[in-house]
Amino acid sequence: MELEIRSKVLNGSLFEEKLKQLPNIRVKKTGEREIDTYIRQPCSDGNNIIFRIRRKQSGSVFTVKTNSPAEKKDILWHDVDMSLATPDILEEILMSNGWKYAVVIDKVRDSYEYGEFEINYDNILDLGIFVEIEYQAKEGEDTEIKLREMKKTLSFLGCPENDIINKGYVKLMLEKQVS
Repeated sequence: MELEIRSKVLNGSLFEEKLKQLPNIRVKKTGEREIDTYIRQPCSDGNNIIFRIRRKQSGSVFTVKTNSPAEKKDILWHDVDMSLATPDILEEILMSNGWKYAVVIDKVRDSYEYGEFEINYDNILDLGIFVEIEYQAKEGEDTEIKLREMKKTLSFLGCPENDIINKGYVKLMLEKQVS
């Protein structure tokens, strides 16, 4: 399962300075553009299951995410990624069979490895700059300790706990489109 939390980055200079101070942080990738097309099944509001086609320079990926426990509704997901050789064909098949577009997230991502966490610095078109911390939890693992560690890391990076957003990029973009 994927545990993820995020925060808007209000001070990019401070964030970058603090990021360099994290011990043993390792760059995974920088400046990679990712275009995420979120699609939902007919007759679905997209709240329980998410389908994503991610297009990026290093290859495309099809992702299926389903909610996990209600108390962590938008931060803990069952997550399956599959390499995708022909994203346009899959998208065409789904759309021609009644599937609906939910939202497109167009971002440039820098990714870092920090211990058991992945830290993503995302510049998202029409949303702004965010930091997201992810942890791959084991089935049945109590994630509270990791969640506290993730919040502590965000705080160190200049994003205090009261700035943490317990919504995914999809919900944030949908809310922006409505307003």
